[in-house]
Order: sequence, then C-alpha cells, then structure tokens
Amino acid sequence: RMVPLWVLLISYFFLGQIERITRRDVAATLLVAAGGALITAFRI
Repeated sequence: RMVPLWVLLISYFFLGQIERITRRDVAATLLVAAGGALITAFRI
C-alpha cells in the first residue's frame, strides 16, 4: 500500500536529472496510496 510512495522517492534519488518528477506525478502517487488505504480501511 505504501509502494507507490517508495517508488516515487527512490526514482527521485536514482534518476536525478534524467527524469523530472512533476506535481502531477506526486498527486497521482498520493491518490493511488490514498485509494489503497481506503480500500484496506473499509474492507469487511
């Protein structure tokens, strides 16, 4: 559930200036993590 956040963080350090991380990337990552948290929280 936290994997997208780790991937974003690791890609920031390893890719550096090769690939820029934009606000859109961060927003998408947060939405994916929040969706996973909501699914987990409301799973019966």
